[in-house]
Amino acid sequence: MNTTFEKRVKTNANDFHMPLMVNGKNLIKLQSIRSQSRANISSYEKMPKYEVPEKELSFISEILGKNIEKSSWLLSAFQRKPKKKHAQSDQEDNESSILQNPILLAPTSLPQIKEKIHAKNIPRLKPKIKKPSIVIKCPKPSVEMYNKYITMMQMSNGTEITKHKREYKYYIGPGNNESLVNKVMRKKPGWIKVYTTHSAHFIWTQVKKMDIVDTLPVSIEANDKIPVPKMSGLSMFPDEEWVSLSPPTLINPSKMKLYNRVERNYELCSKKKLFTNMVAYYKTLNKDPFLYIPLTFHIINGTRDPSFQAFKAKFLEIQEKIDNENDPYLKNNWLVKPGEATNRGIGISVCSSISEVQEKLEDFEYAPGKTRTYIIQKYVYRPLLYLNRKFDIRCYLLLLCYNGNLQAYFYKDGYLRTSVAEFSLENVHNKFIHLTNDAVQKKSAEYGKFEAGNKLNYAEFQEYINQNCDKKVNFFDEVYPKMVNIVRDTIAATCTKLDPKRRLHSFEILGYDFMIDEFYNPWLIEVNTNPCLALSGPYLTTLIPKMLEDGFHIALDQFFHSDLCDFSENRFVMIFNRGKEKLDIFVSNENPPSDGENDESDEDAN
Repeated sequence: MNTTFEKRVKTNANDFHMPLMVNGKNLIKLQSIRSQSRANISSYEKMPKYEVPEKELSFISEILGKNIEKSSWLLSAFQRKPKKKHAQSDQEDNESSILQNPILLAPTSLPQIKEKIHAKNIPRLKPKIKKPSIVIKCPKPSVEMYNKYITMMQMSNGTEITKHKREYKYYIGPGNNESLVNKVMRKKPGWIKVYTTHSAHFIWTQVKKMDIVDTLPVSIEANDKIPVPKMSGLSMFPDEEWVSLSPPTLINPSKMKLYNRVERNYELCSKKKLFTNMVAYYKTLNKDPFLYIPLTFHIINGTRDPSFQAFKAKFLEIQEKIDNENDPYLKNNWLVKPGEATNRGIGISVCSSISEVQEKLEDFEYAPGKTRTYIIQKYVYRPLLYLNRKFDIRCYLLLLCYNGNLQAYFYKDGYLRTSVAEFSLENVHNKFIHLTNDAVQKKSAEYGKFEAGNKLNYAEFQEYINQNCDKKVNFFDEVYPKMVNIVRDTIAATCTKLDPKRRLHSFEILGYDFMIDEFYNPWLIEVNTNPCLALSGPYLTTLIPKMLEDGFHIALDQFFHSDLCDFSENRFVMIFNRGKEKLDIFVSNENPPSDGENDESDEDAN
């Protein structure tokens, strides 16, 4: 309830109602009164200063009640203001008279008003003289440097852009990341949003749609590799010999479609495909795959599968070690995961006996006509804990498939996802202990109790290592490079399978999940298409939008020049370039699956 206290004062002119206390609306009314009645204005300006008596405070409080916190208080009256000699308009005169009068609007709480009323003299507000502010202008990236980055990206993919009209359209499909992607795209000049994929130059969908993939043109011409000297000074590219693809393919951006899904991305994002591809790749290099991924078995035909028998043998072997060796950390715990079409931690269980595993394998059919397979994965031995709670690490990769070439850019920044419950291998059925996925942790009443959004950045993790861990290591020098190498291996293991038709224009942002053990070895857990981009916690509100902006600059600006971004501040760095790599390192003999398997992708939706 808005209330105005008035004192009636008789003058030679008409009666005038003097407002002692006004809120915002009454100020507007006052402005209207002054503009409509010169007699009232002249009488009003001659009014003496009036203060609210202390005895009226209780009455004021009783009238306003709960609204007192929302009320503004006028503690002194207007005093006469000299007439303005050169007013440009009546409206300007009215506005200036309202603003320049000494109105003391106290903060919106009664005790503060009391304090001001008890004061002997209420100071008048004096107009502040605005000093010219010091503006620190950050140097914008030069057009020359911007074009240098763009040219190098185009050369590495063997493309050349024709002259075109710089008006672009983008389409964002519905889904969990829709809002943020829209927000980032709105900042890019020259782009307008459309609501159909037919006219869009850039298409973003939450799930891969093959009808869109099939519309992308195919690269036909083979490119020759031309060595280029070291690219010193370009932060996104490795400081080593560069390769340019020639002759360049002429592309008219006004007629192209760019899609954010890579054909056959399930070679990375399906748990079973990632397992089989990594094992085959490391064995080709005479490396033990289970030094980089946890010990894993892929079960296709339930308990009759030979892989299940191999799992049983390994389980019994570990159990014998537990019985004979005095190792309190050695446990026979296994994670059972659906091999395909899962997300948000759904269907994942921790089992500590063969009978429990057998029970989980009985669910075969997950969709009409589609049979489910399973991944049985050994729980990481002695996982490194954060304040006695489990965590994993989320990092991002930008995968480009342009003009038949495949490139991978790793994002330098990532974050830790912590659990809410104290770690224990005795309670294997509590998902809040063992599954750090946001979709699981958010269901706990303790979510966000220890860390904002259950998230930590790399620097905070390093500080924890320095202060709490017996073995001190530098995360950025000893752990981070190992993670980058494993990510590079995943692309090398799948580069002959991803984008098999060599589409001209597709890319994808992937989310990689790692765990760290007490010996500071990183273990790749899984790769996610459509990774969760929820801004849960203050750190993610900065990290994820910046990551998207950096990714879009690399993915879009090669074709659509829209703004002069500073690529030297881009946090992505190239770690793989199929145009440069020797593809004879690893070539899989596995036959490509049918298109019906294209839905085998894991979504890390929130």
